[in-house]
Amino acid sequence: MKRGFTLLEVLGSILIFGGMIAIISQVTSGSFKRVEKSRNIQKAAQLLQQKMSEIEAEYKNENIFKLPSEDKGVFEEEKNYIWRYETQSLKMPSALTLLSLQGLPQTDSNREVVHLIIEVLTNAVVELKLTVTYEKANRSADYSLVSYFVNYGDVPSYIQNIISKMVPSLGNANTLQKEIPL
Repeated sequence: MKRGFTLLEVLGSILIFGGMIAIISQVTSGSFKRVEKSRNIQKAAQLLQQKMSEIEAEYKNENIFKLPSEDKGVFEEEKNYIWRYETQSLKMPSALTLLSLQGLPQTDSNREVVHLIIEVLTNAVVELKLTVTYEKANRSADYSLVSYFVNYGDVPSYIQNIISKMVPSLGNANTLQKEIPL
């Protein structure tokens, strides 16, 4: 009597082996994609910080209103990444909203003080949103960083004290950075 495998047993083992290979390849493929995405996010964060530092250095002792309303360019060393930024005046909520958020009474004097602070900040703070875009083939991803430039020369000293507690001191054009989730 000959001993061996039937055709059905051979096909079944090939099917099981093929299924295992498919599962393993999907797991490793997904891992490679996650590693690549992680590298892209890390590189974008590095480029955001680098470009923001360049902008801060360029406008450190300048009037913040000399910042162009928008600008864009490419990174020479990283061809798949481009940058752009947009600036706008600081948008503040109304005095009544600020008073209610702080739980302060809405008296005329409180409204006047808050209105004055809003007016000063609106005329002395510029918001800069820097975006780095990763482009490869048909895919792209945006990563952003928002920074607030303060022109202390236009701010009365009593309000400077309030702002200086919120914004680190870097010179005439100061910034407060806030990362936007990637």
